Amino acid sequence: MALEIALLVLEEGVAAFQYADDSDGDIGMLVEETLEQIREIADSLNQQDASARERFFNRLLTISKSEIFQGWEDYRIALFHICTEFADVENLREQLKASIESQIAANANNDYRKYADEALLKLLFQIMQNYGSKEEAERFMQEHLHFTFFREWAIEQSMKSRNYRRAIELAEAGESQDGRLPGLISKWKAARYEAYKKLSLKQEQRGLAKELLLGGDYAYYHDLESLFEGDKEEFYRNLIAELKEANNWRAREVYLKLISDKNDLEEMMVYVRANPSAIEEYASRLSADYREEIQQIYSNHIYSTADASSNRKEYQRVCAMLKRYKKIVGKANQSEIIIQLKTQYNRRPAFLDELSKIK
Repeated sequence: MALEIALLVLEEGVAAFQYADDSDGDIGMLVEETLEQIREIADSLNQQDASARERFFNRLLTISKSEIFQGWEDYRIALFHICTEFADVENLREQLKASIESQIAANANNDYRKYADEALLKLLFQIMQNYGSKEEAERFMQEHLHFTFFREWAIEQSMKSRNYRRAIELAEAGESQDGRLPGLISKWKAARYEAYKKLSLKQEQRGLAKELLLGGDYAYYHDLESLFEGDKEEFYRNLIAELKEANNWRAREVYLKLISDKNDLEEMMVYVRANPSAIEEYASRLSADYREEIQQIYSNHIYSTADASSNRKEYQRVCAMLKRYKKIVGKANQSEIIIQLKTQYNRRPAFLDELSKIK
């Protein structure tokens, strides 16, 4: 009875996605909670009552084949996952495997196929690991290395067994396979780096750490610095030059993180001169050594922001900047800008009102 009620709610919830607005996520939450309730009911079944378990399993397997899950494969897969609770019974296990394999075949013309297939194959793999032979699971994994999960798993197992050369081979093959997917390329490179590290391949480490760093992963800076055998200051300056030359947002983020961590005031000032809009982020650190220049850049930034403002919210933003500006250059300089803005924008009452609130 509890299962039938839950399945009724599940079907109605999934059907509602077709006609209802779920922008607040309430329907999705209901479906997820219903699936969790079904899982709890499955867990609560008496393990000795084979008949009840089989009836429960068959009902889940039947509903999983419903057309209502077309386009909502995550929920169908969730039902299959609950069914694995009954895979300790051989005939149920074989039925489940057949259903999963049938669904994979049905996905052939589905744009969603790769994501859904990977999740389904993971379930088959889990069943093989729990109830099949080690050789069978290994063969299955090798046959599906083109899926991220299986390549990750194979690399992890190679690292655990200290077969670092094999881990490198798997990672390199992943890089070749996923050349158009930057996120996966970074994942495989990171795995290859860890294998190089285990093998103490310093030269390979240096090259790959630098590649990853220039690609936007700041975590490799300290490793790269420790691997460099020459003058550390020279290393730092050369790296800064390379990051600037790279001219992409990932390298820029590493560059900014690096000069901030090193408290490189000279390089910060170079950056602020080229990017005046960044003045607020660096003003407090730079004001002691570059007071007059910081004051000039900051005030110009306030004036240009005010010039581009046209509503009360934007005027409030300018006033918030003025309050921060006061902490850097003092009340007198702040007052000078306020007077100038009141004169220049005397026909903008909302702006004048916001300026009058500054203490």
